This record gives sequence, structure tokens and C-alpha cells, in this order.
Amino acid sequence: MRLAVINRKNYLFYKTEIGALVGDIIMSIIQTCSDANINIFDYLVWLQKNKKDLNAHPEKYLPWNFNVC
Repeated sequence: MRLAVINRKNYLFYKTEIGALVGDIIMSIIQTCSDANINIFDYLVWLQKNKKDLNAHPEKYLPWNFNVC
């Protein structure tokens, strides 16, 4: 909860609404991974390594589908 409050305070300093939206999406991903005890860095690297398949099948790349290999 603390992360969401801090991020809300920081919204005042985004240059654009799009930047604030991207920041909110990333914060949501990070919080979801944290709640599910998933290594956030490994998850984001996994997304980047599979970005072509991610665009075709996003449902396969939700945080709870992440397995450490």
C-alpha cells in the first residue's frame, strides 16, 4: 500500500498524462509481482525476452504464469 501512496504523490511530477499512465501500469505490475512473491526483475526480463510472443498471446505472460526456469 505504501508504494501506491508514494507513486500517487509523484504523479504531480510527470510531464504528461501518458507518462503518468505508463508509471501507473509499471507500478501495478511491480505490486502484483510483489504480492505473488515473484522476483520483479526476473519477471520483467522474461517479458522482454519473449516480447514477440507476448504481443500474440498476452494471457500467457501474466505474473502468476511466470515460472523460474
